[in-house]
Amino acid sequence: MNGRGDTAKGRNIPDSISVLLDVSRAFLALAVAGAHWTQSYFQQDWPDLTIFGVAAVGGFFVLSGYTIRMVYPDGNNFDETRYYVDRLSRLWSVVLPALLATIVLDAVSRYAAPDYYMSHWGGETDRPLFRLAANAGFFGQIWGYSIYPFSNSPFWSLGYEAAFYLMYGLYLSRRYVLLGLTALLLGPNILFMLAVWVGGAALYDVYSRKERRVGTVIRAAVAALAVAVMALAAIDLNGFAETIRHVIEVFFGALHVDPARVSVSLVLPSIAALAAFALIFWALDALGPRLRVPERLRTLARKAGDATFPIYLFHFPIFVCVAALGLYDAHSTPQKLAVFLGVIGVTVLITPWTNAMKDVLRRHLRTGAGYVRLKFA
Repeated sequence: MNGRGDTAKGRNIPDSISVLLDVSRAFLALAVAGAHWTQSYFQQDWPDLTIFGVAAVGGFFVLSGYTIRMVYPDGNNFDETRYYVDRLSRLWSVVLPALLATIVLDAVSRYAAPDYYMSHWGGETDRPLFRLAANAGFFGQIWGYSIYPFSNSPFWSLGYEAAFYLMYGLYLSRRYVLLGLTALLLGPNILFMLAVWVGGAALYDVYSRKERRVGTVIRAAVAALAVAVMALAAIDLNGFAETIRHVIEVFFGALHVDPARVSVSLVLPSIAALAAFALIFWALDALGPRLRVPERLRTLARKAGDATFPIYLFHFPIFVCVAALGLYDAHSTPQKLAVFLGVIGVTVLITPWTNAMKDVLRRHLRTGAGYVRLKFA
């Protein structure tokens, strides 16, 4: 699901959309990492901006839905095995190295500053093998549970993301009974946020030039609705947030399930992201073939997009380790900025290795899937 050059069934992704997706993902990943760096675990004097990191995850869900729908728009001649192999190799290429890095970095952090580490993340260290399995298998967020791999709390969104991929694959393969059973297994937390992901996918159906599915009136109506939502939020943000909070309380209260990660701070920005991207895609749709993207910009955007996933999954345990080792002054703005940029630089350097691992995993998973089909067909 990396920007320019991605194809599915011979389909090319427009350069303007590819650049937009890559740049947006990179910005959101930096927003998550930057928000985490302001937490009191790592620094003093700056305000805690964690809420903006949570908001960025809502934007990721919207873009994920759009991207997957763009690459896999329908179920005609859908290659189910290839779809799951591609999705799993994409996830594991970063997830598995990130889990390994978390084990090593957290071990160093715990050894260097045991009181610091255990006071903040000690509650996430029990049953280590189960924690690793839950996050490698993407079942750490079902039914309101939140199982983190030690300090690396950003992993929580992968439990949602992988679930969305799974359900969409079942939908395209027309396995509707299995889709229903899977939805029951995953639980209401993931299904609640699935609405945001599906909203992102719907934006592709509304504003795609290649796969035109709706008329001009509907496209304009969606854009108008986006403006109305943004205006309503601007006029009475507190009331808008309170309505969302009430919906969450009623929904999960009726099911007697902990909302866990489903909160106003996630849902409200998700709605805002849907509205904002609806307007952006509407504008790109209107510009159409007149929009030209310079080659240099496409290249830079692609590199930024490639680094998004490593930035997202590697930054937090590195932050923890650097803080545990006391390598900077938590009150010094220049030092904190330097450390942050250094950590981002490290994650960018990791990116080529994760890309190479993706290709290796894809080859091995396709071979294994082929063997299973031959063996049990």
